[in-house]
Amino acid sequence: MRKDPPARTRVSSVIANGVAAVFAFLLRSAKASWNVEFIRREVIQQALDQQERLLVAFWHGKHVSLFPLVEGFHACILTSRSFRGEVIAGLCRRFGYHCIILDHHQRGRHLQEMLDELLQTHRCLAVAVDGPLGPYHRARFGLVRLASRL
Repeated sequence: MRKDPPARTRVSSVIANGVAAVFAFLLRSAKASWNVEFIRREVIQQALDQQERLLVAFWHGKHVSLFPLVEGFHACILTSRSFRGEVIAGLCRRFGYHCIILDHHQRGRHLQEMLDELLQTHRCLAVAVDGPLGPYHRARFGLVRLASRL
């Protein structure tokens, strides 16, 4: 028997989805005014075409413009279970990315095993290297280890 989420959680999800819709509209509008030069895009596309595994890493707060800029790359974006994470998941849906929402208890070996499994089905993972909860601008060791294996 499936248990429905509490009403407060459903309301939060609806609000997060609305925020994501507004941000997606604003990002697409902003992108229309940008003069963009994507240097070495063919290198990334070639790696994806050859089924190579990629880890796209960025600092928290520095990724928002990436949503419209790399639209079309079939990436799996990892985020944390939070209101912010739900907004990010909504943005992912609107820009064609797959999103995995991680629970806060997923750490260490369990997280590493899950990431390894994700890399079998998704060739491109995107994640903030300073993790969902920080510390700000300090790369998490597990992600560095994962990148070295790729």
